[in-house]
Amino acid sequence: MIRYWYEFEEATVSGRYYEPDYGYVALFTEEPIRLYYYEGFFSSGVIVAEGSANTRARLVILSPLDYIIDADVDGDGFYSLSSGIRSWDEEYPDIELEDKYSDDGSSDTPVEVDAFEPDDTLGNDASSRNMISTDGTVQHHTLAPAGDIDTIVFYAASGHDYVIETSGCDTMLYIAYSNPATNDAAMEFDDDSGPGLGSRIEWPCTSSCLAAIAVTHAFKERTGSYSISVVESPASGTGN
Repeated sequence: MIRYWYEFEEATVSGRYYEPDYGYVALFTEEPIRLYYYEGFFSSGVIVAEGSANTRARLVILSPLDYIIDADVDGDGFYSLSSGIRSWDEEYPDIELEDKYSDDGSSDTPVEVDAFEPDDTLGNDASSRNMISTDGTVQHHTLAPAGDIDTIVFYAASGHDYVIETSGCDTMLYIAYSNPATNDAAMEFDDDSGPGLGSRIEWPCTSSCLAAIAVTHAFKERTGSYSISVVESPASGTGN
């Protein structure tokens, strides 16, 4: 089914596909496939193929440029194998899936909640928010229980550059800040640009603000531990 909107269209699929050598799989969209007219290619969406014994594979569309393929080969609800981020320009090569949790700091052993909790949302006053220094001081956090979100804030000065970096478990890193050009909030995102499976965002600030960081596990059903730092330096270019 296709739905049309002002700036984009969304499609959902459901049904069965038959492959002579392997049999049937059920196909469905976990998240609608979205295509913005000005981008000309799929922007987001998740398509799942489900086989016997609850085994699954999913295609996660990250942007018009890249995607991820994950697989749950045990039918236990965990997508333990992943292709990592791949480019559509690779023309659909044979893709080897790797164990996503072999060295990402995640474990089936329970991870304890850290001392910064509760920090899933920003408090109404500065004293209730988790502040981080911009001098490179490292904070150690855990993402627990599964699905945990850590929010961290820092004061950003106009005319300065900031590098936000995580290391440890497989993180997704977001930064939200005030955009003076549109007079509203803007956001940047990174997955694997940091060390190992960590994340890294380089952000030039052009308008002083309270910047908000959000950190999640790349796989919401997993837990793990990570370290995070923010480093401030004089601006080297233009920014938000």
